[in-house]
Amino acid sequence: MPHQERVNIAVFIDFDNIEIGVKTTLGEHFDIGVILEALKERGEVVTKIAYAD
Repeated sequence: MPHQERVNIAVFIDFDNIEIGVKTTLGEHFDIGVILEALKERGEVVTKIAYAD
């Protein structure tokens, strides 16, 4: 398997709307931890910002 270079990742989340959308469409609680763990497989998460009211 070829070596892949790790990249820096910035994550910006509109938390309120994602949380509402996941609850409405999937009937589930939104868990940002799952998303961040998946992103760590692709690179280093260097910035995490969640926008909410």
